[in-house]
Amino acid sequence: MVVVRHLYVGHRLYDKEPLKPSSKVEETVQALKEDLKDKPSVAVVAEKPPLLTRIKKKVVDEALHYYHGFRLLFIDINVSRKLVWRVLNGKSLTRREHRLVITKLFNFFWWGLSEF
Repeated sequence: MVVVRHLYVGHRLYDKEPLKPSSKVEETVQALKEDLKDKPSVAVVAEKPPLLTRIKKKVVDEALHYYHGFRLLFIDINVSRKLVWRVLNGKSLTRREHRLVITKLFNFFWWGLSEF
């Protein structure tokens, strides 16, 4: 017994215009590529903003960074304070709350003592 397998060549072989775009997206991409080929390539050099503006931006960015960092630190301290207060009043903590307190207190003392 001989098995003969026919290969499927697809409909593209029989198209009259095989390079014709099949969608609006392909048409747009081809039009953009042609526009880029027609235009000469020009190197655009961005001018630096003045020194005072750059310094002001760095200072504002750094201040914002410190603001967010201290805000997160105080949120962590507040959460830990509430959990420690629960322990001091005789209530127990869940495993997750206990790990949270340990982590936050470690971070607090680590960053607090690292300044000295």
